[in-house]
Amino acid sequence: MAAAMEHKRVVITGMGAFTPLGQDMPHTWESVVSGRPNVRRIEQFDIRDCRTQIASYIDEYKPLLSENFSPSQLKNLRFGDRFVDFAALAAKEALSDARLLDSTGRLFETYAEETGISVGTSIGTPGKITEAANSFGFDHDINTADKTAVAEKMRHTSRKYRTSAITILPDSAAFTVSVLFGTKGIITCDVAACSTSNMNIILGATWIRHGYQKIIVAGGADALVDPLSTWLFGLLGVTSARNNDPSKASRPFDKERDGFVMAEGSAILVLEELEHALARGANIYGELIGWGVTSDGGGFTQPESDDIKNWGQVRSIKIALHDAGISTADVDYINAHGTSTIVGDINETKTIKEAYAEYAYKIPISSTKSITGHFGGTTGALETIFCIQAIREGIIPPTINYEIPDPECDLNYTPNVAVKKKIDIAVNHSFGFGGQNAILVLKKFDNESHGKEQSA
Repeated sequence: MAAAMEHKRVVITGMGAFTPLGQDMPHTWESVVSGRPNVRRIEQFDIRDCRTQIASYIDEYKPLLSENFSPSQLKNLRFGDRFVDFAALAAKEALSDARLLDSTGRLFETYAEETGISVGTSIGTPGKITEAANSFGFDHDINTADKTAVAEKMRHTSRKYRTSAITILPDSAAFTVSVLFGTKGIITCDVAACSTSNMNIILGATWIRHGYQKIIVAGGADALVDPLSTWLFGLLGVTSARNNDPSKASRPFDKERDGFVMAEGSAILVLEELEHALARGANIYGELIGWGVTSDGGGFTQPESDDIKNWGQVRSIKIALHDAGISTADVDYINAHGTSTIVGDINETKTIKEAYAEYAYKIPISSTKSITGHFGGTTGALETIFCIQAIREGIIPPTINYEIPDPECDLNYTPNVAVKKKIDIAVNHSFGFGGQNAILVLKKFDNESHGKEQSA
């Protein structure tokens, strides 16, 4: 009989965020607590006739790259998509916050082999793909009879896009972060729609829990505000058409909600094995004590089953709470997925009632997407940071724009104003297109608590 295997405890020792609400984590969090969105009309490209003409987007940021990276590091950022830049900036903040970088801005060599990367994206590089395709003339030239002329044009154009075969890859943010900072452990990029960065955090935490790595740089990045993404999500009808009132367009759980607001940026956390963190004197922000992952197995945008007990969303929450070794009564705060879609918010309300039973009405909930917009693959990591900050500061961020209650959404969504409250345990919900569900349970760090043991 195999000996019992002691699971390693996973703590958070660094956090970074690069968003339209702030160029770092503290300023982003301050905007969220204050309920200050940064949703504006899209000016970078022609958006006439599109359902959605607003977004929360990042303005000119290139000078920040020069301020944060050495010339040799900048060479590796020359050809990447915008989302790679966002990931690099957030990772730099997180690693610096964790005190893991040397004077040259690289990871201390002693940690290189025990540090891995788990950074995902929901879409990746639509802007770079569209730009390259247009330059190559795929909309017309590729189908012409004169293939020799087309080939010559592509050879000439390809000088600019010679690295595109690499930089259009969805994992380009993950491996670029590794190259920039010199990590030599595992690299991965899980793509799971809106659940992407929660999935990447779970992957990283699992590696630490089972002893494969000591440190994981985990999170997500997306640059969703581009013509292709904006049009496609608009045609799908899931983004808001409240173009004349941008700051009030994202309104989760409100009766007049009509879709989410696109946002872009990156959020990165440094996950670390507890004993390793203590040995090097790291500042520990909180502990990741459990997680749950499921799929719906039916329906691209919502569960198809009428049996709520078997919904993937419900099961993922129950699995996460069981993994964390807690009951519903122990949960002090829920950061809801809460995208501001008509059906999605109703389904999440039903999910919370089923999963948390009689405590559903007692647990404070908020959707920070009311302020940030929907960051796609960044969402889970960003909201994990918000959960950690809520625990640390004893404050529940608000769900703004909650003006007209929806009878089908009747829980405590912390309407419009942040609330002071002692929080020991917070749960982060992420539900992605295609029925991909990922739940995280965060806890106030307690060095006296004991890690769980399970039989191998």
